[in-house]
Amino acid sequence: VRPVPQTILSYDALKQRGRQEIANKSWILATATFTDCIKINPKRFEAYNNRAIAYIKLKRWQDALTDANTVLSMPNHTDNKKALARKAYALYNAESINGSSSLSTSSL
Repeated sequence: VRPVPQTILSYDALKQRGRQEIANKSWILATATFTDCIKINPKRFEAYNNRAIAYIKLKRWQDALTDANTVLSMPNHTDNKKALARKAYALYNAESINGSSSLSTSSL
């Protein structure tokens, strides 16, 4: 009996799956799917931006901030509006929950 070969999905197919998981509010699955996208191509900003929103929904502020900062450090994306908004949201929520920032200062 031959084992069934696993389907290897492309970056774009995984990105679509991740977007559907976000639409379904499956935040943990979405973070895993976008992590797989990043493993395939760490130079594309979309997976970081999408994973950041899933991290925000999970209230994982440091992870969201890290992904937003990754996008903002990429050429041609230093003013990416979604990444800037996600960075601000993560910073604001981390500070309002704790009364002061629980994020590492190197992330700012």
